[in-house]
Amino acid sequence: MVFKRKKKLSDLKKIVVCTGPGNFTGIRTGYSAAKGLAFGLGIELIGVTLFEALALSQKKCSVIFNNKFGKFLIQRFYNGKEITKVQEIDEVEVTRLLQNKKEPIVGFQFQEALRTFNLFEKVDILDIEKITAWAIKNEGSSPTRAKPFYFVPPRVSIPKAK
Repeated sequence: MVFKRKKKLSDLKKIVVCTGPGNFTGIRTGYSAAKGLAFGLGIELIGVTLFEALALSQKKCSVIFNNKFGKFLIQRFYNGKEITKVQEIDEVEVTRLLQNKKEPIVGFQFQEALRTFNLFEKVDILDIEKITAWAIKNEGSSPTRAKPFYFVPPRVSIPKAK
């Protein structure tokens, strides 16, 4: 976006990064690059979850993500604001939700598990400028926003001193 607009990195005032959920390596790589740029340029880093980014495509919706551990993550939004926190539900609960669907359901990586339902899964290209503007406008709403979102916390421990 910077080069497309014929700007320099030094023109940036803030950096917005997707914090996940998603592939561990992909999230860490993108987050680390954005954090390094923000630190190097002395500017603020703002995080946006994939749930928030996908929810901007609808006025009111539920965003579902298959966490690949036999569970699904779901969060509901209205006008880009969260109605519920991210919740972990099982396939039975997702099926019940889909049968009683009263609003669009947005997401990905869940259709394979639930082929019998006609889901709104097609999200072509996310509007990066819209997501960036939304993130900057709403940056004060979550103090932990610019931290990676993991399904399972990294299994890393600090060695004990001898």
